Amino acid sequence: MHLKKITLYNFRQFYGKQEILFSDDPNKNVTMIHAENGVGKTTLLNALLWCFYNKNNLTARFESPDKIVSNQAIEEDDFEASVEVWFEHNNNEYLVSRKINEKFSEEYFEANSIENGNFVKLQNPAVFVESVIPKEMSRYFFFDGEYAESFSSKKNKSVVRAAVESMLGCNTAIQATSDLEAIKKALEKEIAGLTKDNQSELLQKQIDKLEKLTESEEAEIIVLEQNLEVTETAINEIQEKLRNSEGAQDIQLERERLENEKKLKCLSTNFFNKLKEKIPNLEIIGSKEYRHPGNLNIRFPGINAQDFLQTMQPYIAASTGSACNSGNEEPSYVLDAIGLTAVAAAECIRFSFGVDQSKEEIIKATEKIFIAHQKLEPITNYL
Repeated sequence: MHLKKITLYNFRQFYGKQEILFSDDPNKNVTMIHAENGVGKTTLLNALLWCFYNKNNLTARFESPDKIVSNQAIEEDDFEASVEVWFEHNNNEYLVSRKINEKFSEEYFEANSIENGNFVKLQNPAVFVESVIPKEMSRYFFFDGEYAESFSSKKNKSVVRAAVESMLGCNTAIQATSDLEAIKKALEKEIAGLTKDNQSELLQKQIDKLEKLTESEEAEIIVLEQNLEVTETAINEIQEKLRNSEGAQDIQLERERLENEKKLKCLSTNFFNKLKEKIPNLEIIGSKEYRHPGNLNIRFPGINAQDFLQTMQPYIAASTGSACNSGNEEPSYVLDAIGLTAVAAAECIRFSFGVDQSKEEIIKATEKIFIAHQKLEPITNYL
């Protein structure tokens, strides 16, 4: 907001029409009004406040706020007074004016935007002024020097706090919080009185108890997670030290190998179980116990393995050959050695697993395989 001009007519000691133009020079943008005490400097401030917010927002020392019209004008039978404020806001020019006739107790308040030299009347001037400078914030922009001294005093921290909260728009949030608390209490009271046997009150107490318990549990979870993170860090440090220790290096490597085997076996078992839920007639080829934990050979009865592999591309990487004959499209010679027929061997696919794979990846893989399986017609004979 940039003040451009203020025009007074019969406002208190400013008899007749008086006009002040404010500097619009970007290099000299301060307008100073120098006068002795009692001449009317504070009256100028109150003229602006009266124009914007009426008599409810005048300074505390403004005497007889109901008497606006100049005494000299009243002696001449002129009971009208007015204040016009011209200003610029957001690159637009505006005129806000308030006029009063004390003889007939009439008051007029208008706000106009100035567009290409024309005055366009705004529908709700009070709302417009509030949008430019809310009344609650105006005292921190329009104030007399003595109030500024008390405002900046170290002893007046509460006033400074209130000012900052008001300028940041916190009053609305604070009031909303207060209102919500009042509504909450009213609703709780209403709920408690719904039944004579106080069943609702009992339920509310149980809810409050559960909420407190939840807060306590959540706090405990945070502490446990923090402790877990510290513990995992300590374990990793110990493991790193073990790896670097010559005497314990072999033990540590063996331990890691066993842990990896355990993880691979868990992954392959989960993979088969999830897949069998979707395709019940699956068969594991070979021993379930005495096999490499990272390999799993599965027979898909009625499905040609080579066609199946093509259908699963590019999502699944698997093989029909043995691990030592990767890339060979012929059925594994191992399957022939354990007594599988040519038809059965042609229905087998070998899947491999790695320690870096996750449970989520296993689940996604079973979904892709199931979709591919549905696309193929079961074969009746393959030689």
